[in-house]
Amino acid sequence: MLLPDGLIYKNDNLKNERIATLKRTFVVLTILLLALTATFGVANATPVDELTTLAEYAPEGAPVFVTVRTDAGYFETLDGLVGSLADDLGLNNPDLLIEAPGVTDVIDQLLNDLLPLPYGGTFEDDIRPWLGDNIAFMVTSTEMAVGDPSLGAVAAIAVSDEDALRAWLEDYYAQASPGTVEVIEDDSMLLYQSQSDFNASTLLVDGVLFVGLASAFEGLVMPGDDVVTLAQTSEFQDAVSALPEDDYNIL
Repeated sequence: MLLPDGLIYKNDNLKNERIATLKRTFVVLTILLLALTATFGVANATPVDELTTLAEYAPEGAPVFVTVRTDAGYFETLDGLVGSLADDLGLNNPDLLIEAPGVTDVIDQLLNDLLPLPYGGTFEDDIRPWLGDNIAFMVTSTEMAVGDPSLGAVAAIAVSDEDALRAWLEDYYAQASPGTVEVIEDDSMLLYQSQSDFNASTLLVDGVLFVGLASAFEGLVMPGDDVVTLAQTSEFQDAVSALPEDDYNIL
C-alpha cells in the first residue's frame, strides 16, 4: 500500500501489505512469462545473442533469469493472441462487462505494483518512448530465491533513449515527499534510492534501467566489476547453445 504523503511506512501492517504486493507481482509476472513461453513460436523472433544481452548484469549464481523482446510489433501480436484465447474461453463478454486485458494493460498494472509512487501513466505514453529492445527479470541470489524470491527480483530494462528516460524519472520522482528518496548521480549512473526497505528503487547505468529493492541491486554485476556474470558461465552458454532454434521471442 502506498501512502499519499510519501514512501515511509507508519506501521508493520503497511509494510506487510507492501511485501504482499511484491509477492503478488512476482507470481503474476511468472505466470505471464510461462504462458508466453508455452504459446509462442519463433516466427519473426530475435536472435538469441541479442535477446540475452542483459544476462551480462546477472550474477554468476542467479537462480532465475527470463528475458523477452519488447518491440511494438511483438506486443501487438501478443494482444492478438490474448484476445483470441479470451474469445475462445468466453472471457470477452460485453454483457458481463468483462474484457481480457492487453499486454500493455498488464504492464501498467505491474508498474503500479512495483514502483514506489503512484504511477498514473500509460505504457504507450510514458514507457514506450524510451524502451529498448528487451527486458529481463532475474533473482539476484540463491538465498533470496529460497527465502522469498519476490524480494530479490530485479527488472532490467534496455533503454533506447536515455534523455527521455531521465526526463520521465525526474517528473515521476517529483511527487516524492522530502527525505523519502535519495538521488545519487555520477558520470556512470543515476540512482533513485528509496529510503524504505520495502519500496523499489531505480538505477540507470550503461543504458539499462534496473527496478527492484535496493538490497537486490547488491547482487547485480556492474560494468568494470571483476566478477563472473551469468552470461559468462559455461552452464548458461551451454544452455543457449543447446537451444533448437537460433531466434526466440522469450527465453
